[in-house]
Amino acid sequence: LLDYDDVLSKQRQIVYDKRDRIIDGANIDDIIDDVFAQTGKFLAKKAVPLGSNSQTVSGELLVKEVEPRFLPTGTINPVQWEDSLLEEVGPDLSELLYDYYQEKKKAWPEEMVDKILRDVILHCIDQNWTRHIDAMARLREGIHLRSYANVNPLQDYVNEGYRMFRECLELASVEAVLNLVNIKIEMRPAEEPKKDVIENTPEEKKEEK
Repeated sequence: LLDYDDVLSKQRQIVYDKRDRIIDGANIDDIIDDVFAQTGKFLAKKAVPLGSNSQTVSGELLVKEVEPRFLPTGTINPVQWEDSLLEEVGPDLSELLYDYYQEKKKAWPEEMVDKILRDVILHCIDQNWTRHIDAMARLREGIHLRSYANVNPLQDYVNEGYRMFRECLELASVEAVLNLVNIKIEMRPAEEPKKDVIENTPEEKKEEK
């Protein structure tokens, strides 16, 4: 049981360390770079046709994955990207996303940029971490059944648990980028404080007369 607990404990430590860097770090540029790098790689992998043994992407699939959720329609030329190597598409896509984010960021109030970045990334990590904990609990509940198939349930739990954890962090990055390239900031003027209005009671009005 301690071995099972240790798997989730190590994952929790990684997440908490990352959260601390986001909350307390003087600069989170490296975290921003990482979420865009992961997202470019993730979207590139999604554009590889199912069942394909090659490491090349389909331009048509890439357009479907990227537009218009991440980039404006017409940004990706499917012919240009057709049969491009996965290892090349990921970084190129990350750069496109990052450049688009930089343009969008120009419309944000300068004094709020840092807070927006930290809040968005933190929210996405927390959301996916909560889902991951639930998924790990479900995995642990049924993992012992695998022993009947002459499989080491603990080793399977370790392997599958870390695969799920990588996906959790990957999805957190993808959702963070999706938010950053679509977020709209509206500044509302501060409301003027209402002045207290004291009305005379009926008795006081009679006295005045």
